[in-house]
Amino acid sequence: MEKEAARIIVGKNIIALRQMRKLSLNDFAEAIGITPGFLGLIERGRRGITGSVLMSISEVFKISIDELIKAERPTDSKD
Repeated sequence: MEKEAARIIVGKNIIALRQMRKLSLNDFAEAIGITPGFLGLIERGRRGITGSVLMSISEVFKISIDELIKAERPTDSKD
């Protein structure tokens, strides 16, 4: 899979999970320690994502990184 396609998949998964949890872009960006603008770029697949940001996202959503990066849409696994 090419990098751009992978970024788009991850971005769409983040949007889907964020919306399932009813988190605003600003609130979620703050929770994972990045700016809302950068999060917007990630969600649109325009910027790559570091391992540490992936880990923060997976911790906030309580899902594995595998679930976050797979091509199928993730399911909400609220505890």
